[in-house]
Amino acid sequence: MKRLVPFFVTILALINPVLVADDIYHPKREFRSVWLTTAIALDWPKTEGPATQEEELREYIQEAKDIGLNAVIFQVNARADAMYQSERLPWAPWLTGTPGEDPGWDPLAVAIEEAHGLGMELHAWFNVGLVGSDHTPRTDESDPPHVTYTNPDWIDRVGTNDWLNLGIPGARQWQVDNVLEIVENYNIDAVHFDYIRYHHREGYERDDSLFQEHNPEDIVNINDWRRWNVTQFVKSVYAEIQGVKPWLRVGSAVIGHYRNIPQFTWGAFYGYTDTYQDGRLWVEEKVHDYLAPMIYWGIGVSDDSPRFEIILQDWMQETKTGHIYAGMAPYKEHVHDELYEQIDTVRAKGAHGGVYFRFDHIRDENTAFENRYKYPSIIPSMEWKDSLIAPIAAPDNFDFWWDDEETVLLEWDAPPPPVYGDDLIRYAVYRINAASPPIFPDDLDSGEHLLSVQADRFIEDTPPISDDPYYYVVTALDRNHSESEPSDAIVLEVTTVPDDLIAGTYSLYQNYPNPFNPETNIRFTIPHAERVTMKVYDMLGREVEVLVDEQMYAGEHTVRFDASHLPSGVYIYRIKAGEFIESKRMIFAK
Repeated sequence: MKRLVPFFVTILALINPVLVADDIYHPKREFRSVWLTTAIALDWPKTEGPATQEEELREYIQEAKDIGLNAVIFQVNARADAMYQSERLPWAPWLTGTPGEDPGWDPLAVAIEEAHGLGMELHAWFNVGLVGSDHTPRTDESDPPHVTYTNPDWIDRVGTNDWLNLGIPGARQWQVDNVLEIVENYNIDAVHFDYIRYHHREGYERDDSLFQEHNPEDIVNINDWRRWNVTQFVKSVYAEIQGVKPWLRVGSAVIGHYRNIPQFTWGAFYGYTDTYQDGRLWVEEKVHDYLAPMIYWGIGVSDDSPRFEIILQDWMQETKTGHIYAGMAPYKEHVHDELYEQIDTVRAKGAHGGVYFRFDHIRDENTAFENRYKYPSIIPSMEWKDSLIAPIAAPDNFDFWWDDEETVLLEWDAPPPPVYGDDLIRYAVYRINAASPPIFPDDLDSGEHLLSVQADRFIEDTPPISDDPYYYVVTALDRNHSESEPSDAIVLEVTTVPDDLIAGTYSLYQNYPNPFNPETNIRFTIPHAERVTMKVYDMLGREVEVLVDEQMYAGEHTVRFDASHLPSGVYIYRIKAGEFIESKRMIFAK
């Protein structure tokens, strides 16, 4: 029968192990997320009533964790309405069926709690330009009323939708203040913008007059002015956020094509020229931390269709700062069928991760991420935010015990919070199965060694039977996912214990030899893994030695006692294992 034998070891540099890996690259750091869409209740909520909706939301976030994601982009403001307690915006109608009606609970607060409890990030998804739709009920009787009633002069009607005209300074500032309400009141990890643009191509009918009225920079070209308006919102909101929570990440879903790629002739919709969205400028001027270009096409399709790999390559070549998270479109059948290839392309092109639109299209049984997301991944840190948070110390008191014969429970203490900066801490747990001891921290660079990224300070693991030992360490991650030094290691060796040595009952045997001088052996058996203490007392009941005080596996054990430092006499040795307590006498004769 196989048994795992544990011991502690502190390892700084030993021998590099020989590791066996599959053919797929598994990055240790990668952003993996999904757009959880609440507009028209596309992804959520699909149920009625606070309790059921909350349960459904928690299940969705848990499911995202289970399939290998490490962040959720939760749409909290779809059409100038709120999935959170707001004094500025009415409640979204999809919670109660009535626009502006208080649902009696706070979805954003619950989403943050659930995501953080799972060691994930929660990005608050905020629509900027698109503020109304004929598909979304609204009313002037809510408290507060919808913006299309309070400030109709800010709104331009395009088809069945209402757009906030970002050429009006008051409209831009109104959205900045809406964002700050979330930033100040909720422990989110990032603000994620969408529709941070004009509608498309021609702008709005009254732009000529607004161009003359609101043009403090005396910009000559109206399209440059439109781009300036969008960028002014971006700069203003980033500066305001930095003033409140400088560690907070800011990013946007941007149009998949930035500008025309000259060597390709496909027709496309371009962010820079068609919606006046200059995402590259935002990251270059450090008023955005990441972009998620919506590259909603397939790989290697015909020459007259946009191609995922070419557009992603253009983003990576031409965007010199910030992070790029590729937006992928599993709602399209041909894209869904090649998600593995798209993930491989994202990694090969050097992008920092990917986001899927939308949640319903990756949760069906035909989307199996375990091949590409076989191991968890840490969200890439942003080095330009490192100075905002003090370095974090390693977790302390890394310990273990058995839950049963094959399952080990690991636990540790939290490090002190950083001297300055945010105090949210996550943990990365590593498990290395190797014939030779690993080199820490070098061998922690492999994604295949990550066992978990989590918020809890304990983990349960059932390592497969192996002839090589398992090395466990844990590190702490600060809000920016910068990593501490590793803890001391726990090593579990696999040994073979004959079946006849597996105890059926508790037993404490007479020491041998007895009498003894100066050493003797004490043998005992326990029927299952548990914590065992064995102490030696003199005849006056005074404790003179602790022989065992640790978690032990089931079976037979022998402890050696050296009494050379003690006077001759009769001593008592006493074992306690669970509720089993027994004592025996032994004679030390010099």
